[in-house]
Amino acid sequence: MAVLVLSASASWDTFSASHAPQISDGLIAGEDLGMLTPCYVKSDGKVWKSDGTSANAAAHVDGFSLRHVHSGEPVTLAGLGLKIKYTDTLLTPGAIYYLAAGGGLDTATTTGDSAGTCRAVTSDLMRVIRIF
Repeated sequence: MAVLVLSASASWDTFSASHAPQISDGLIAGEDLGMLTPCYVKSDGKVWKSDGTSANAAAHVDGFSLRHVHSGEPVTLAGLGLKIKYTDTLLTPGAIYYLAAGGGLDTATTTGDSAGTCRAVTSDLMRVIRIF
């Protein structure tokens, strides 16, 4: 099990983002969110960082934040089909990546995500394959 380190040059593909489902609908960040943070909409109606530590509400992923936002700011999440450059670590094409305990992405299953959230398309690009 290895948590992937978010790259300082993390980015998202604009073409896939234009075709991936996006939700904003007046969503407000409940905490500071970084770019490409897996997020969920909590019962308070705000967007929070997803966390694969336990099989609970926080282990859901409604989408990935498209930019850095501060608590209280509007946020847009992008979902299925979004292609992202998440890490500088070389990825294994076809490999599945999971919601990590503590947030982010992991190479191994976690209590909160045993099915996977992203799949590597190339050695440096992954695609969101599941929103849950």
